[in-house]
Amino acid sequence: MWELRRLLELAYNHVPFYKTLWDERGVRPSDIVKLSDIKKLPITSKRLFRQQPIMSLMHDSFFLPHYVWTETSGSTGEPFGFPIRAYSELDLTNVFYEYRFLLWRGENLNDLLASLRVARISDSLPNGYVPSDERLFIPRGLLRDDPSALFRQLKEFGPDVIASRPSMLFELARLAGRMDTNDLPRFKYIMSYGETLYPAARRFIERATSGEVYDAYGLEEVGTIGVECREHLGMHLNEESCIVEVVDGNGVILRDGNTGRIIITRFRRNDVMPFIRYDTGDRGMIMPERCPCGLRARRIQVFGREGIFVTLGGRKFHLSEFEKVLTKLHHAVLGYQIARVGEGDLEIRLVLSDGFSQAADAVAADFKKRFGLSPGVKIVRSIGYNERGKTPIFVDEMDLAEIDR
Repeated sequence: MWELRRLLELAYNHVPFYKTLWDERGVRPSDIVKLSDIKKLPITSKRLFRQQPIMSLMHDSFFLPHYVWTETSGSTGEPFGFPIRAYSELDLTNVFYEYRFLLWRGENLNDLLASLRVARISDSLPNGYVPSDERLFIPRGLLRDDPSALFRQLKEFGPDVIASRPSMLFELARLAGRMDTNDLPRFKYIMSYGETLYPAARRFIERATSGEVYDAYGLEEVGTIGVECREHLGMHLNEESCIVEVVDGNGVILRDGNTGRIIITRFRRNDVMPFIRYDTGDRGMIMPERCPCGLRARRIQVFGREGIFVTLGGRKFHLSEFEKVLTKLHHAVLGYQIARVGEGDLEIRLVLSDGFSQAADAVAADFKKRFGLSPGVKIVRSIGYNERGKTPIFVDEMDLAEIDR
């Protein structure tokens, strides 16, 4: 509770936006005396922040070079730039929360913080990144342009963990299948983040790399929020560093086991611009059962973005309706993308496991039955990245985009 009190006092006294917002709602930090009182504070969002003068969002005593500018990916159509404490000041904390699953596997804490070797395939270096012998950043373009050089770098570096988005890990695994086994690096642990990891894709990556995949949940704004244990049954929340709530459409906190909007309050990560009761734009559920692994930290399941609608021929569909059809086939589908290719036309692009080509017919039939739509269904080897290195679930390829948020 003292971490929350500290954060609220800091925000109220040093960040003009929060003082104004909370004064308008008639709430002060002193009104929050127990964790459940957090519901008295208004929910914030990317959209709300984008409407404010940037200086009103920033701590009034931070100056360069103690912070750098970064941005979210804009996967909801709302790119958002914001200041964050310089990378070097956060590095050890980031390492602990991202890779604490290794502690649960019995690894040494000192080794984790001081000598863990991580290779990350990414579209760009983190802002303020300081090179070190323990970190290797590989541009995603190398997957496409020179995979042999990529595998050579990985083998020479010898990472303990390789980390990337599921789509990039899938491509890495696919390329590994074409390589001579003597040229392949060995990965003990693989970290997936930033996109939905489908069960079939997890199995494919693990078979091709002989590594164990751990999925993590986080955002650029608030860092890593949760990560799997070796049971791989949901992601354990880093509850000592954040408060995670799931709320309904009216902002009412839901009991564990119910699906709703994910709201996050993160302690300490970014005193330059705190994120308090921040609507992530994701939907998820706090799992009600205790994990078989014995850890007391609650687990979260994340189901995808909140509030994306697609208009087709004058009819409006929630993207989650389409996703439910496709995720039912998780045993067969390694990845997918939904594209609007005409005013009333969809194309479903599927990356399928070997032997499951009939899944394409099942998808077409289900879309016809549920929505009265006849999408084109195309089996592809991979889904292309956007400029931020993600493989978006939905793309609008029409000039008249009609995605509402």
